[in-house]
Amino acid sequence: MPELAYIGKSVPRVDAPEKVTGRAVYTLDLQLPKMLYGKLKASEMPHALIKNIDTSRAEALAGVRLVLTGEDMPDDLKWGVMPVCYDQVPLARGKVRFIGESVAAVVATSEEVAKDALDLIEVEYEDLPAVFDPFEAMQEGAPVIHEAKPDNIAFTKHMEFGEVDKAFKEAAHVSEISTSASRQAHCCFETHVSIAEWSASGNLTVYNSSQCPSLSHQYFSKLLHIPESKVRVITNFVGGGFGGKATSKFNIDFLSIIAAKKLGCPVKFYYDREEEFILSTFRSSQHHIIRMATDADGMLLAREMRMTVDNGAYSDYGPIVGAITAHMGGSLYNFKAYRHHANVVYTNASYGGAMRGVGNGGYSFGTELAMDHHAKEIGMDPAEFRLKNFVQKGDTTIIGAKITSCGMSQCVTEAIKRVPWKEERPKNDSKCTGYGLSAAVHFTGARAMGP
Repeated sequence: MPELAYIGKSVPRVDAPEKVTGRAVYTLDLQLPKMLYGKLKASEMPHALIKNIDTSRAEALAGVRLVLTGEDMPDDLKWGVMPVCYDQVPLARGKVRFIGESVAAVVATSEEVAKDALDLIEVEYEDLPAVFDPFEAMQEGAPVIHEAKPDNIAFTKHMEFGEVDKAFKEAAHVSEISTSASRQAHCCFETHVSIAEWSASGNLTVYNSSQCPSLSHQYFSKLLHIPESKVRVITNFVGGGFGGKATSKFNIDFLSIIAAKKLGCPVKFYYDREEEFILSTFRSSQHHIIRMATDADGMLLAREMRMTVDNGAYSDYGPIVGAITAHMGGSLYNFKAYRHHANVVYTNASYGGAMRGVGNGGYSFGTELAMDHHAKEIGMDPAEFRLKNFVQKGDTTIIGAKITSCGMSQCVTEAIKRVPWKEERPKNDSKCTGYGLSAAVHFTGARAMGP
């Protein structure tokens, strides 16, 4: 084998000197001339009507330059990831849907003044029943979170190929397992931040901590009706992303832009650490009921996935989780029939987003547990069971994916050679070493994410 230039060798990071010496400049570090500072007023209620917001005392505080509420936002400013699920807004209008949702914003000459002003804003609420469990949210009579979705189902993804019911009926063995995967936070070193500045000629510059500045550029142009030629997005060093900064738009992005336009000065908003856990996104929790069918030789006949995703109060990448996993489930193993049904459900919780292989972690955890469970029920080694059923190079999967390269079988074969896979594991020994096996495939791109 010829010597490889990079694989298997230590390659210095090109940005290492700046980072380890502390000279790297992050968006959170930026200070622009005449810059003003924005802070957010959070809802204390999980679900409530906003009866009144009194900002008069905050507006009278020395150093306060602007106070914004939902009534100051453009009527058509809503966003999400899938256009069919655009429901996010910069500031709540009419009602709040989770604890911590932003109901007002203050822009002042310093962060300290802005924080003091938040305490002077008085919000009158009318409490509404709340629901925090996605299964309860789908029940008849559950509190309605968005009037446009009275069943609280934000998005449904259904894919079906082959004669699923027939395959289960004729199978030699059928198994069923329920699994779930909890939400997880990214916990980046640098929290989300946005600084907006308008030139005298009407050009907009936004500095934000983003994994996708080109997408931010497109969204700001589209949603705020600004020509792309007049929008510039600058991302400096990014203090961690992990998918949480791939969304490319948060309420502070739009608030900094709107406030800077009104005031004629640069405006900086950022999430403090508590707000980062509440207002930025997390890996969505998932719940699965997985049925599998095999013939007498252990060859897969069918899989049915019934999936419920906790969307939270608004739609970010939650609908994507329900959609993209449908393609993953039909592309790693060969099935004769396949069914995927996902409900993405509103609850009165902060909303989920992208995180490291969006949708894949929780989904593959469930499906691979199902593979182990089925292998045990039919008395087959879990590695052998997978090797019998993996897709191979040249296959076209049940969903129509053409596999032009695939080394999964070779990888698993080599992996089980390197550990005592066939040896009997010690039982009732808290210090024993265990070996496990799982496999995954990931889809990306607009076609994989579509409804």
